[in-house]
Amino acid sequence: MSKSSGDRRNYFSNSILFVLLASLGLNLFLIYKNSRSVFQTARISFQTKVTKVIDGDTFDI
Repeated sequence: MSKSSGDRRNYFSNSILFVLLASLGLNLFLIYKNSRSVFQTARISFQTKVTKVIDGDTFDI
């Protein structure tokens, strides 16, 4: 009986640890994804500005 209760307590501590690790990983992934999307939008706006300048130059020529 004591062994089963010890296993149960160990299982609960392991599951809590797993949940904490999973939430931490999810938060890190969301932060990484958000920073990447911000960087991507900045890069896309820069690319559109460059192409507008190039198109304007070719249009002037």
